[in-house]
Amino acid sequence: MPPTPTPPHARVLRSRRSCAEPDFRRRLDETIARARAHLLGLQHEDGHWRALLETDASITAETVLLCRHVGRVDPGRERRMLRYLSRTQRPDGGWTIHESGPYSHETTIKCYAALKAAGVSADDERLVKARELVLDNGGVETAAVFTKIWLALCGQMSWSAVPSLPPELMLLPSSAPFNMHEISYWCRAIIIPLTLVQAKAKPGGIPEERHCPELFRSLRARVKETLERGDDFISWKRFFWMADRALKGLEPRSPAVMRRHAMRAAEDWILEHLVASDGLGAIIPSMQNVLLAFWSLDYAEDDPRLTKAWEDYWGLAVDDGQECWMQPCLSPVWDTGLASLALQASGSEPDESALVKATDWLLGRRTTLRGDWAVKVKPKVEAGAWAFQYRNDFFPDCDDTAVVLMALREARASDEAERREASRVGLGWLRAMQSRGGGWGAYDRNNDREFLNHVPFADHGALLDAATSDLTGRLLQCLGEHGCDRGDPAVERAVAFLRREQEPEGCWFGRWGVNYLYGTWSALEGLEAVGVPADDPMMVNAADWLESVQNPDGGWGETPDSYADRRLMARGTSTPSQTAWALIGLVCAGRAHSVSARRGAEWLTAHQREDGNWDEAEWTGTGFPRVLYLRYWLYRLSFPLLALGKLRTALEG
Repeated sequence: MPPTPTPPHARVLRSRRSCAEPDFRRRLDETIARARAHLLGLQHEDGHWRALLETDASITAETVLLCRHVGRVDPGRERRMLRYLSRTQRPDGGWTIHESGPYSHETTIKCYAALKAAGVSADDERLVKARELVLDNGGVETAAVFTKIWLALCGQMSWSAVPSLPPELMLLPSSAPFNMHEISYWCRAIIIPLTLVQAKAKPGGIPEERHCPELFRSLRARVKETLERGDDFISWKRFFWMADRALKGLEPRSPAVMRRHAMRAAEDWILEHLVASDGLGAIIPSMQNVLLAFWSLDYAEDDPRLTKAWEDYWGLAVDDGQECWMQPCLSPVWDTGLASLALQASGSEPDESALVKATDWLLGRRTTLRGDWAVKVKPKVEAGAWAFQYRNDFFPDCDDTAVVLMALREARASDEAERREASRVGLGWLRAMQSRGGGWGAYDRNNDREFLNHVPFADHGALLDAATSDLTGRLLQCLGEHGCDRGDPAVERAVAFLRREQEPEGCWFGRWGVNYLYGTWSALEGLEAVGVPADDPMMVNAADWLESVQNPDGGWGETPDSYADRRLMARGTSTPSQTAWALIGLVCAGRAHSVSARRGAEWLTAHQREDGNWDEAEWTGTGFPRVLYLRYWLYRLSFPLLALGKLRTALEG
């Protein structure tokens, strides 16, 4: 007979002595010390941290197309971007959306179009191989809407072949089932300038011989609608398909006065939201569309608004003189908050100079502007929150605000009264942002009208900013660390939300990090912070799941492909950040002394570089599931340090 498996609780008891072994503790201390030294060495003089934020080649390809289209090409920089695009192409000719990921139809089409627009011949081996893949996968006809929109604005498809986005959308009242405040902030910031681009479509600077009709399987698709209407006679997809056809018919008949009024409303919205920001929404897709909108509206080259928009845009570039590639945005507040928490967990005193400088810098980044979030927050709440980027005051988010408030709780500031006041206001803001179901979204409250995911331009699946388990876990953790526990109405509703959202396996879905490992860590840390006991079935099941998916080498890993294929849940090469997430989850579930926790910590100590950092080739951040993934270059350092610091504290307790 096979041996009877050892129950998890027995493994915990059996390993208590081994986790306290002097040799293990010495290695743990040394690993933490090296990581702390490296992290402190990355701090900027003014107190903040900011590492690179990487995504796939799409946005660099879009940048080539943008500059070609509007006639602002820097030949040297373009050569370096083309060199980057060539290097990131796979041997089979395609491009991916994450390291070691499968072929990406969207990225490959955009990279092909960019290379050809820049003068690479269609007979070039790079394009021949890419073209074969595109056609084998259905050609441009099967591409997503925003890929087709890029081809349309570059004159390679008719606007009639893509969803209609008339500026009259700006005139819809807040009571309408669809209006600009019922979609996510990122879609709002992308779509509003795009309405102007469509309304004022004009030919750009890419000559016809550099277009790519060879990527279409049917010439008809270049001028005719290729949207899916849905098989069911009664469905939201079919309804919105019919609505789009109606819009296409009505748009040419829109009264000139109404069109001018709508375009002015869109332009005014853009200009208002460019105040106190490093570009509209401080994310590259909306910043691209603003540049296109200003070009379509014939802004003068020396217009300070256009000049500032280009300066903000090139602020996202990473250029080492050999290659140039674009970041999707900058992440200084997020990086600084996580770095501060990692230092605190690993032994920094509250008045340590590095922490004081970080705290002062974070306090200086607080926004008190009543941004778009205020539309749905009733009654009015005092404004005081944090955004992800240096300046994005209209769009603070719950995740960054929670992390910053946790970082402020133990650290000291030059102005202690300011720190306490910022914490008070920030906590009130977070409470007001809780959605009706008990969870939290990122930027908006109750942004959850699911039927809107069927509108034609929402095929990327990220139109909404609904409440998620990972964010709800983070907000619970923040509330718990500030003295809120069971019995608090907001806490009870959030705990109930997580209980409902827990997967049958015991894990939680991760919206903003890959994937179930991220969601499970976030939920466990939040539940533990508000006093949910380790023997609660929710906690036990989650911890058992973490132990069951540990890799044979002792680490944890999960591919972003788990978003598309649930069978890949928690499967992947062990990574420092994901191993750290699982280790924190076990600590929060009361299993700091377990064999699994010990093996996870040993994996981290064994894989640390001599300089105190870790290598992480895989991408563990999520922009939009199945569409855009991120590699945060600081995750490989901040999360292992945070995890090992928490483990050491738990072992000492």
